[in-house]
Amino acid sequence: MDWKTACKFAAPAAACAGAFAFLVAPGHATRAQKAPFLYRNYAHRGLHTEDGTVPENSLSAFRAAAEAGYAVEMDVHLTADDQLVVFHDDTLERMCGVPGVIDDFTLAELRALRLGDTDCVIPTFAEALEALGGRVPLLLEVKRGHNNRRLCALTLAALRTYGGPYCVESFDPRSSRGSGATRPIFCAASSASRRRTTARRSISPRLPSSAMCSRT
Repeated sequence: MDWKTACKFAAPAAACAGAFAFLVAPGHATRAQKAPFLYRNYAHRGLHTEDGTVPENSLSAFRAAAEAGYAVEMDVHLTADDQLVVFHDDTLERMCGVPGVIDDFTLAELRALRLGDTDCVIPTFAEALEALGGRVPLLLEVKRGHNNRRLCALTLAALRTYGGPYCVESFDPRSSRGSGATRPIFCAASSASRRRTTARRSISPRLPSSAMCSRT
């Protein structure tokens, strides 16, 4: 292979590698912007209980975490009718006992479901932010869906109402890059390197009774 032929292959490969590196590179943040998120405990999907009395990603779990002073990690999806909801899995079966992909359901359809064996419903992102009330740092994972651009735009608009520090991440680098945030924020393409300790309470009676979801 002569050098001209080699260049025809090498140049596109180098361009693709450079584009990929740009996409997956984490956002630049100052030490002050990173400070609220380092060396602290996180309530992963809220402060939920192992017995399911307070289910993950429920308003009860988020309120309990904020009251305990834990930073909170949560996940946001876009519904079929362009509403933001907080839910971890791509499918509904594990938490709600029904088959289907969450992005294929409207908000009204999702509200008819319950989290586990409780009367807790899947919260909207706005409700989750209100439950935290800006009291603790928020680590938000933007899930991949049917319309990532719309998901990012709506998420950013909602985050601008949050009074506390927040950090956006995604396993899809286009999502974190596409957040377009201008206020203090640290965008990362994945969660592989973040320092986090999952904080959970396994004994239901230690949670205030107002935080409980009743069993169905």
